[in-house]
Amino acid sequence: MKALESLHDYHSRSNIDAIRRHTQDILTEDHIRNYSTQKDEGWNDVVFLQTLKAMFKKGEVDLFNKSTAELSNDYKKKRADSLLQRLTDAEERALFERWQYAQRIAQEQAHQQEVLRAQLLQQEQLRAQLQQTSSLRKHKDKDAPVRGRSEHEKWKIVPKKIYDHST
Repeated sequence: MKALESLHDYHSRSNIDAIRRHTQDILTEDHIRNYSTQKDEGWNDVVFLQTLKAMFKKGEVDLFNKSTAELSNDYKKKRADSLLQRLTDAEERALFERWQYAQRIAQEQAHQQEVLRAQLLQQEQLRAQLQQTSSLRKHKDKDAPVRGRSEHEKWKIVPKKIYDHST
């Protein structure tokens, strides 16, 4: 199948010899080796032709009398449908991931707004407390009795001018 698809002979059918050569180029020595015996048997043309006939029976390949083959229309339709399904699945995943991202961003923004509201509320409460304490201080100062002079102030000696030298 890989050899037929990679030849890209969609409008003109591929020659079976060209398919054989291309398949031989694709396969590595590990695929060609016969594992029942340890010696290297090379390319097995019978297995290639049996595989081609089995693909014809499954309806994946159409064989024609001039020793040409092409991918069947049913196989092309199935392949197109599977590719279309993969594409729609990928689009749905992308939409879902985009939706999840938008939800996550919205949650983060809501959380940030809540944090900002909490901070503003704390600031307002602190301002109110500061205003209350400052107003209490002002009231205390107004209602406090007038104090007399302190002991230090009583004993404080202030020199007075006794003589005036200007006259």
